[in-house]
Amino acid sequence: MAERKGLRFLGTEFTERQGRFSPDGRYVAYSSDESGTFEIYVRTFPDAGGRWQVSKGGSAQQPRWRKDGKQLYYVTGLTQIMSVDVPTGAAFQSGAPKLLIDARVPAGYDVAGDGKRFLIAASVAEGSADPITVVLNWKSALKR
Repeated sequence: MAERKGLRFLGTEFTERQGRFSPDGRYVAYSSDESGTFEIYVRTFPDAGGRWQVSKGGSAQQPRWRKDGKQLYYVTGLTQIMSVDVPTGAAFQSGAPKLLIDARVPAGYDVAGDGKRFLIAASVAEGSADPITVVLNWKSALKR
């Protein structure tokens, strides 16, 4: 088996994180603080030459692509999931960001392939969880 080596895609003086490949593998969406606050950017892949800022307003993170690549989602300020239309074509384009869900997203999220359902991981406040009741020997209770 041939040895595989990692290839550095992007290395700047800024913090770049949370990279996600587009479904067709032509682009990478990621969060970067190059503007002074975190925004979502998209770059071409494997050549990182083309770069577009997708989010506006800062505190943007956790980019996710819809399965067909026609929408890109991200979180702003841990409270809103935004949606950006991405028309398919020869060159990358993106529409204006739109508020999709206004919900606290502290621990992450994911989107179904069709973009119609979201799974939002939320932490439960301490002491607010319902108690769990475990019933032992429940079969004997059925016989009564």
